Order: sequence, then C-alpha cells, then structure tokens
Amino acid sequence: MTIDRRKFLAGTALGAVTAVLLNKQEAKAGNVSGYKPRFAMIFDQNKCVGCGACKEACS
Repeated sequence: MTIDRRKFLAGTALGAVTAVLLNKQEAKAGNVSGYKPRFAMIFDQNKCVGCGACKEACS
C-alpha cells in the first residue's frame, strides 16, 4: 500500500490536532495527574557580572 505525501501530512496533522484537543479536555476536567508547571527565566547576558544571582533565583 502506498500513500502520497498530501494524505500522509493530512492524517498526521489531524492526529496531532486530535491529541491536543483531547489533552486540553483532560486538563480542564482535572484528570491530569502529576501536572507540574514549568517556568522559564529570561535575562540579558550582556549585563552579566558573574555573581550567580540568576542561578539562585532559578532554584
């Protein structure tokens, strides 16, 4: 069985959208066990003096 690129990409996109929507529904229902938020910190490396305060703030 051969499948052309267009059908493959359409099926992949449909599967990805379905997975995202199902995941959002579970998150709204509170069924996601072990959910832990992830944080990020942005800093200006040009102002770095090597004190390590950013590392402490991240911890």
